[in-house]
Amino acid sequence: MLEDCLEARFEFTGCKIALICEGQILTILRDDKETIPYPNMWDLPGGGREGNETPFECVAREVYEELNIQLSKEEVIWSEIYPGILDEHKIADSDLTLDFLLKERARELYWEGHRRTDLIRYGMFTTDKYLWQWKGGEKGGTAVNSKYNIYPIPNTELTANPNLYNENY
Repeated sequence: MLEDCLEARFEFTGCKIALICEGQILTILRDDKETIPYPNMWDLPGGGREGNETPFECVAREVYEELNIQLSKEEVIWSEIYPGILDEHKIADSDLTLDFLLKERARELYWEGHRRTDLIRYGMFTTDKYLWQWKGGEKGGTAVNSKYNIYPIPNTELTANPNLYNENY
């Protein structure tokens, strides 16, 4: 899947990348021009596609132009395709699958912590119905013990209240 996202030639408008440097996410301050979306705002490196670039070619060029950093494909550990905010993205009835809705909800509510709850609700968090890279400690992802569907109770709480227990942990 990683290679598909990086090397495929398909219609897209641009790419962004989260660059991790010494445990920090590298961001850029966008130009303060009224003619661009989100002027003078902090953003991830990346930008618009030129010609028939692949996603990797696009993001590598943008990162070099913005930060003078040469990217190699080997340094990219994860990729995903999302509809862009500037794209005219029309959703057909046939697109409205559970997988599509869960991904859309994840994008909309990411910082609000709903993703884990949604995956548990639909039986996808610990099972092999939905895999992500390094789930279960394997690069391609694997199912994990269902005990992870519930949060463990911290030892400090168990010590403070002997009526609490969590037999799975």
